[in-house]
Amino acid sequence: MSAFRKTPWRRIGRVTLLSLLLAACGGGGGGGGGGGGSTAVSNTPLPNPVTSNSFSITVAPDGQSRVINAPCPITQNLGDARNDGLRIAKVSWLQVVELDATDAETRLTGAKPLRVRVDVLASSSGVSRPATRQLQVFNPATSTCSTITLTAPATVPTSSNQENLTTAYVGDIDGSLVRAGMSIGIVVDDSSGRSATEADRTFAVFSPRVTTSTTQNVRIIPLTFQNQTASTPSPEVVNDLLERMFPITTVNTVVGAPVAIDNLATSVGGLLCAVGSITSSLGINLLPSCSPAVGSVDLFRDVLDRVNDVCLSVNAGNSNPRTATKCIGLLPDNIIFKESLDQNGTYVGLAFVGGITLIARDFTTVDLQGVTNVYSASHWITDDALTVSHEFGHLMDLDHANCGGAPGLDPRLYSDGRLGGVAGYDNIRGYYFSGGYRLSGQLLFADVMSYCTKEWTSDRGYLSMLNYLVPSAEVQTASAARVSGGETSPRWVKASRRNGQWQLTPVPFVPSTLNASALSAELLTSEGPVTVPLLAPELSLPLPASVTDRGPYFFNAGDHDISAIRLLRNGTLLQGGLTLAP
Repeated sequence: MSAFRKTPWRRIGRVTLLSLLLAACGGGGGGGGGGGGSTAVSNTPLPNPVTSNSFSITVAPDGQSRVINAPCPITQNLGDARNDGLRIAKVSWLQVVELDATDAETRLTGAKPLRVRVDVLASSSGVSRPATRQLQVFNPATSTCSTITLTAPATVPTSSNQENLTTAYVGDIDGSLVRAGMSIGIVVDDSSGRSATEADRTFAVFSPRVTTSTTQNVRIIPLTFQNQTASTPSPEVVNDLLERMFPITTVNTVVGAPVAIDNLATSVGGLLCAVGSITSSLGINLLPSCSPAVGSVDLFRDVLDRVNDVCLSVNAGNSNPRTATKCIGLLPDNIIFKESLDQNGTYVGLAFVGGITLIARDFTTVDLQGVTNVYSASHWITDDALTVSHEFGHLMDLDHANCGGAPGLDPRLYSDGRLGGVAGYDNIRGYYFSGGYRLSGQLLFADVMSYCTKEWTSDRGYLSMLNYLVPSAEVQTASAARVSGGETSPRWVKASRRNGQWQLTPVPFVPSTLNASALSAELLTSEGPVTVPLLAPELSLPLPASVTDRGPYFFNAGDHDISAIRLLRNGTLLQGGLTLAP
C-alpha cells in the first residue's frame, strides 16, 4: 500500500548481539579436600536450567559449604538432598518490555532503572520461600556489590503466572547500577544446606549487555491556527511518556514558541472547508462552511515540513538525526485533516521515519486514572498520547506493525503486529501485563507501531530502537556510508515546493530513510553541469503522489562551487535559476 519504495540501503541487517551471559554452575558433591586445610576447586561446568557457562567453585575443606567465584561471590551451604525441587526456572529483565536474560540479542538501556523478574519454582506445594532471596549487583565503577532482597510469595509456587508478578520473585535495580560491565547474581536458598546438584539450581549469574545511557532532548512546538494555539502538556508529562515506552534513559523536554500555520492554509488546496464562509471578491462562495476547519493532506504535509524547518534551526549544531533534538508539533483542535470531506476518519499524526519531527493532535495528560485493570478493554493511556508515542516510534526509525491495516510494514516487528506473547512493563503505573492475554478470544495488546488498539512497545521494537540509538561500531560505519554516499562531509540541501515555487535550504543532516525519486538537481558549476539525485524521506503515512511530489526532497551538493541549480523530473525542467544560500 505504501507509495514509497525503499532503496537497498534503507535497512542495515540486524547485527547479532553476542551474549556476555555468565552462567552460574556448581561443582561436584562437596569435593572432600585433602589434609592440612586444603580446599578443592572445581572448574567443571555443571547443568543449570537458566545459563550455560561456568565459574570456578571453591569448596570448603569440610564439604559443608562452597563459594561461587563470581564478581559478587555467592556462598552456599551444602548438605543432604532436600528433594523439594527448588530451582530458578527463568530470569527476565523488565525495561518497558520483558527481556529474556538468556537471549543472545537482549540488551539493556544504560542507567535506566531495571526490574528483575525471577521465576522460582518447587516440585510440590507448601515449600516455604527461602530465607535468602537476593540480587547481588556488581558495580564495575566502584568494584563493589549491592545486595537487593527479592520480594516473593510466602510459599514457592509450582508453576509461574505469566499474566502478573504474583508468583514471581521481584527486585528493583537503581539506574545508577545499570551499566556496561555490571554483573547480576541471583541466589534463593536457606542456611540448611542441600546437595550440590540441588544447589546448582538455586543461583545464577549474568553479565548482561548494557548500552551507554541514552538522553533525548525534545522540543514541543505548539501550532496556532486562526488565533487558537494548541494546548501543551508539561515537560514532566512528556518526559514520563517517552521514558516509559522507549529505550531512553532521560528525556529533557522544553516548550518552544508557538508557530502559526495560517499562511500555509491560504495556499491553493490548503483547506477543504472552513469555519464561516469564505468568498471571492465577486461574492462567490469558495469553501463550504464547517467546524472545525478541515485541512487537506497537502496542508498536513506542509505543516510537518514547516515544523521540520523550525526543528532543523534548533539543531543547527548537530550532524545526525539519531542524536538530534526531536520536535513534536501539536495541532489545535479547531482544525482536522482529511484527504476529502467524505473520507471516514481523520489524519491524526505524521512524521518523517528516521527523522526529527512529528505532528499530532494536542494533549495535556497521559494517564486515565479511572482505568485500573490492566486487562480491561480500555487503555490506561489517552489516545492522543498514544498517537504521539506511535509517531515518536517513527522518529526512532521504525515502520509500521502489521495490525489494523497499517501500511509500510517493518519486517523486524512481529508478523501479526502484536507483542509476540512477550510481557510489557509500565514503570510509571507499576503495570506488568502479558502480551499473550486474550479478551473475548482475541489478543488484547498490539504493537504501538500498529493501527490496532491497546498498544504497547514490543520487545522487538524496543531492541530495534535501542540498536538505532546506540548502534554497534559496524552499524555506525555502515550508516555513515549509506547516508553520505561515501563522502566524509556531505553538504545536504532540502528542496520543497510552496505556493508553486521551489525553495532550496541548506540543512545539517537528513532523515535516515531516503528513497529514490524521479527528480534530480542539475548543479551548474565551474567544472560544468553536475546532476545529482533528489531523495525523498519516508513519511509515516503513504500520502498521495500529488502531495509527496511537493517535497521535501534532499540532495547532496558536495563540495562543488555552484552558480545556479535547475530541478528536473525525468529530465524535464521543473524550475531553473535557483540559488543556494551560503
